[in-house]
Amino acid sequence: MKIWIHKNDDFLRKYLQPDTDVRYIEEEQIRGAGVILIRSDDDLSQMPQAGIIVYYDKDLDSIRQLAQKKLSNNYDYYALNYQLNREQDFDTVVVGSSYALFDLDMELLPSWRNLALGSQDIYYSYHLARKMYEQCPYKRLVWGAHYYTIYSDLSRTKNVKELANITQIYSRIFPHGLGLHNALLIPNVLEEKVVSGIYDIDKSVQLFISDYFKRNGNNYWNAQRTRFSCRCRLWQGDDVTWEEACAEEKVKAAKYRAEMHNKSIRYTQSLEENMSILSEMGKWCLDNGIEFYILNFPVSKLYHEVENRAFKEIYYDVMKVLEFPAVLLDFEDLEFGDECFNDPDHLNDRGARKLTEILVNEIYK
Repeated sequence: MKIWIHKNDDFLRKYLQPDTDVRYIEEEQIRGAGVILIRSDDDLSQMPQAGIIVYYDKDLDSIRQLAQKKLSNNYDYYALNYQLNREQDFDTVVVGSSYALFDLDMELLPSWRNLALGSQDIYYSYHLARKMYEQCPYKRLVWGAHYYTIYSDLSRTKNVKELANITQIYSRIFPHGLGLHNALLIPNVLEEKVVSGIYDIDKSVQLFISDYFKRNGNNYWNAQRTRFSCRCRLWQGDDVTWEEACAEEKVKAAKYRAEMHNKSIRYTQSLEENMSILSEMGKWCLDNGIEFYILNFPVSKLYHEVENRAFKEIYYDVMKVLEFPAVLLDFEDLEFGDECFNDPDHLNDRGARKLTEILVNEIYK
């Protein structure tokens, strides 16, 4: 398809279909069929009679709205995909569950790349670490979680909402069944599909989403998406923080979260598989000269009182039998008051900054 544009609109090329024959309005006379891309406020009296007039500013606004909708509906996928593909030097990669996502302040770690997500288990952490290394080798890998997560297997969950993460995130990141892990059937999540003969819609959507993250410091967290807005709020009051919640509600919230996680101790098959994956991940780090750090993040005092104490003992037993060099940093016993928590078991902005400062001192001392 022939498309005519003004020379000063050359930026449009990145949004067009790859096989587009782009011509400049200023350089040749427009004849016959074709599309003329102009702004809606351009002077039509200066336009030739041939060709089809299309207002690109209105089209790009529509594509931008589509991108915003896709980002809102599947934020974790687009955030992860952006981190996997953005161009910026880094020497450390973070993988792991929501603890590694909430509890690290990436503004203090400019040479780190955080690929952690809520409900991300060891299997997906390992494959993300490898995928990132294949694209750009790095020297340090950090896997972060909490004791109980050595029993976690996202692909075996009965929670349909969490299982949809495989459909929306990991099956898109890892093709040919690698993204399914042990899942036999995953929910079908429909996404709005728009087709254009002029614009490369998928690429254009990705460009707008990339611009969003660039404007917000390349981070998962920003002014539009805050730790506070994503907390596990199990108490009354939309604007009430964990520190401000009444004592009775905090006890109930912590009990609910801890007991939900305590149930995972029965998944012994997942524990055995995760031990094997963790061992393989450690050996892979050793073979590639990667420093391997294992982080256990803190939880609130009320959560700690209810969580199954056997998790910690089993966690340390697992670390002892793994045959690879790794640095274990356990932040469980550090002093973090309720003013540092977002909910029973995730840190808020203040807590994340405090813990990250401690982590920096541990790693770079």
